[in-house]
Amino acid sequence: MALSLLNASKKYNKIVAVVGAGHKEGIERFLRNPPEIDIRQLVEVKEKKISVLKIIGSLITLFTILLLISILIKLGTSEFFSALIFWFLINGILSSVFAAIAGGHVLSILTAFFVAWLTSLSPLLAAGWFSGVVEFFVRKPTQEDLERLIRAESLRDMYKNKAFRVLLVAALTNLGSGLGTLIGLWYLSTHYGINIKDVILEFLSFDPIWIETFFNE
Repeated sequence: MALSLLNASKKYNKIVAVVGAGHKEGIERFLRNPPEIDIRQLVEVKEKKISVLKIIGSLITLFTILLLISILIKLGTSEFFSALIFWFLINGILSSVFAAIAGGHVLSILTAFFVAWLTSLSPLLAAGWFSGVVEFFVRKPTQEDLERLIRAESLRDMYKNKAFRVLLVAALTNLGSGLGTLIGLWYLSTHYGINIKDVILEFLSFDPIWIETFFNE
């Protein structure tokens, strides 16, 4: 607004503008001492930096998928489906337990249990998003809850707050899912006798004997 008035003042002697009372002082100060503004900085699109956490998450997802593929090819479909069941239970139990610790509604806890195995296989999804959304619609936090959250004086007050509960359920569900992913990787690797390091090396070398072995069985 102030910039538009400044530009218009260069063309016209008199300008009439209607502004809010709260903006009047700032606009007058701007017009008296207009700063130098580089428009290019306003329209410049900054390059997004790749997050280290996203890289780590993507690598863990890749390791998990490679491990499951390795189990399928080397041990067969029966062991593969049993590995998926273990993966489902480990991720689901830990995610739902942490959602329960956060004080989540039973529907939020069940959501965490059923989606954790799948979201842990994708770096673009998080179990906490789903349990948090369910918690939001079940608890229905209001503006009053947000105001009380700002005025909260103790962790106990925050824990009882519906708005904070939504955030806590989402955060702890993600924490449980992350632990479930790491524990699941360790368990599948040790239980089925497949070394993750060997899986990665075989993937990098892309040994066709994997595929041949699978189809010849």
